[in-house]
Amino acid sequence: MRQGYIKLWRKALDNDWLKDHGLWAFWSYCLLRANHKACTVKVGFQEIRLEAGQFIFGRIQASRDLNMTEWKIRQCLTFLKRSGNLTSKTTNKFSIITITNWDTYQGKDNGKPPAKPPATRQQPATEKNVKECPKKSPDQKGIEYELAQKLLKLILKRRSGFKKPNLEKWSKQVELMIRIDKRDPKEIGRVIEWCQSDSFWQNNILSTAKLRKQFDKLALQMQQGSRGQNNGSSPPYHQELL
Repeated sequence: MRQGYIKLWRKALDNDWLKDHGLWAFWSYCLLRANHKACTVKVGFQEIRLEAGQFIFGRIQASRDLNMTEWKIRQCLTFLKRSGNLTSKTTNKFSIITITNWDTYQGKDNGKPPAKPPATRQQPATEKNVKECPKKSPDQKGIEYELAQKLLKLILKRRSGFKKPNLEKWSKQVELMIRIDKRDPKEIGRVIEWCQSDSFWQNNILSTAKLRKQFDKLALQMQQGSRGQNNGSSPPYHQELL
């Protein structure tokens, strides 16, 4: 069993990280994985020197440990690097992640509890970085937001007066498709394009909730239609919606 502890700063309550459970879980995972003191580890046949606040990182292993998709792991890692909370050095086999200002805000006590609590609450440098970071743009909100936007844009091309939905709620449905239904984001994008160009489905798939409900049927008919175009046959007959 691993020994020691990490410090969590209360100022984290002032930012939006706790609202993104995936981001908070990944950040906590990084803090827990980081070494409290310098050491040498063996990776394959190679010995790697790690300093305090560093650890060997693999996206696939992190995905397993956190029960999160690899694209979500990549998204969290990109955000934390941009906000200055960590850095990473990548080789062809693994990455070394370094927590920024580890010694300053986690201390050099090697995991031993302090004799008494600090007299004042310190403000971590990472908090400054987060506050100076501009408000998230749609591109920084993740692939689920981009896919929700994609569906909306295609609908608006056909009907400019379409009532604008809550894209956060639409994004949640896409996130469930990826995390729970195990859909490939690239396939979701292709299905969105196909259904919005199909004369029948374009008027029936007007939300990501309906997209999720009908996804298997849409994907199958898209594949059948593609094969039909290749061999010269007519596209499949549309069934009524369930």
